[in-house]
Amino acid sequence: MVSVLLKIYVIFNVLQKNYYEYKSVIKFTVKKFYILFSTNVAILLFGLFKHSIFEYLIIGTMLFQLSYIIKRSKVFLKVTSRIVRLLFTLALEIVLLTFFLPYLLIDTFIPILILLANVINKPIELMIKKSFIKKAIKKSNNIDAIKIAITGSYGKTSVKNYIGKTLKETYLVKYTPKSYNTPLGISKFINTGNFSHLDFLIYEFGARRVGDIVELTKYYDYDISIVTSIGTMHIDTFKNMENIIKEKMGIVKKDENHITILNYENEYIRNYSVSAKKYTYGFSYGQYQAKNITLGIFDSKFDLYVDGIYKRSFVIKLLGKSAVLNILPVIIICDLFNIEYRSIENLKKVDNRLSLRIMDNYYILDDAYNSNILGAGYALEVLKTHTGKKFMLTPGFAEMDLIKDELAKEYAFLIESSVDYLILVKNEFTILLSKYINSICVDFVDSFQSGFNLFMKLKEVNSILLIENDLVE
Repeated sequence: MVSVLLKIYVIFNVLQKNYYEYKSVIKFTVKKFYILFSTNVAILLFGLFKHSIFEYLIIGTMLFQLSYIIKRSKVFLKVTSRIVRLLFTLALEIVLLTFFLPYLLIDTFIPILILLANVINKPIELMIKKSFIKKAIKKSNNIDAIKIAITGSYGKTSVKNYIGKTLKETYLVKYTPKSYNTPLGISKFINTGNFSHLDFLIYEFGARRVGDIVELTKYYDYDISIVTSIGTMHIDTFKNMENIIKEKMGIVKKDENHITILNYENEYIRNYSVSAKKYTYGFSYGQYQAKNITLGIFDSKFDLYVDGIYKRSFVIKLLGKSAVLNILPVIIICDLFNIEYRSIENLKKVDNRLSLRIMDNYYILDDAYNSNILGAGYALEVLKTHTGKKFMLTPGFAEMDLIKDELAKEYAFLIESSVDYLILVKNEFTILLSKYINSICVDFVDSFQSGFNLFMKLKEVNSILLIENDLVE
């Protein structure tokens, strides 16, 4: 019974984190076959050899599975209404099968039974989804506010937060929380919120496959669009860069009166033709440019140029070139709505996005939410400015199988020029990455926590640890 419950928890968690896609469960089941089915072997042996050492074997395998769940789950299962409905259907399946199959077989087929329950529930889930979204669309259409929609392969959550916090200094503003960027996430935000007397409403639009942005643009109207970046994020689900470019740029309306703000430092965005009224930004490209950038572990400094003319200097409490780049669309919004810049310099760090934690005699640069090579490069630039011993802890990147070899080579080059000691959470990507690391110390660990414990043993006074993308686990 314990084995069944543990498997249900693990598979439910995998399903929920992967938007209830059956492929994720199949891939996980194949990859973790030895864990999911070790209990079945133990149960069989225990049945054959009662009151022996095999009794301890089954207990041991149960504990092994439980420790696996606790150690590896960075995002725990949320008990939602959908999970309850799925559990109800699964329970009915198990009850029916007990009349025909022995317990061992039922335990063995739990992943398949969960997938079947997911398929059975799909029609009702689609009905609930349509009803929920329809209610949100009706409500959002009646919200009298300037609406901004933001997308990008990376940077969209940070830009959303920075714009939201800056506008709040002068206006009544609401924006989607955390990474609520799917149709259901945004619908939940709309359906449960109070939007009376609102001046600005900011949406974050996410996409993992072709058609996601188009779906969101049909549901939620907006006046201003922002594209923060286009990169290789989710290339495994998009299949190629052409699909990613078309999908992200789909947020820009084909209307000359529509306002769009575009990151021209990104060549994919820069080379894409749009008919909307555009405001562009970057370091070397765009109307708004950040020049003479100075980086450190405590702040970032830069000069703002607009149409080639110096406007003013900024000192921000945010770290890295990615933060400087993400501030530029905020400045454009300020200019569009006559907002003073003073609130920009007071913007506080966003947790897990290259934020500094000052400890007793060492520092932590927390960039756990970053999952792209460009952002990792910017984080390593900041790390390089520190005078103490520089450590890095990372499990690498996810959903990059199509370009993993090229990515590993580039990542290794960036790491070797900035890091003294590299701690890798062992997986297929980091094993590949280590093959390209030659000039610095490298250690493998089996989990993020083990990696942090190793750093605590090795650190010296004034050491710094860069945590890069720990959520891959």
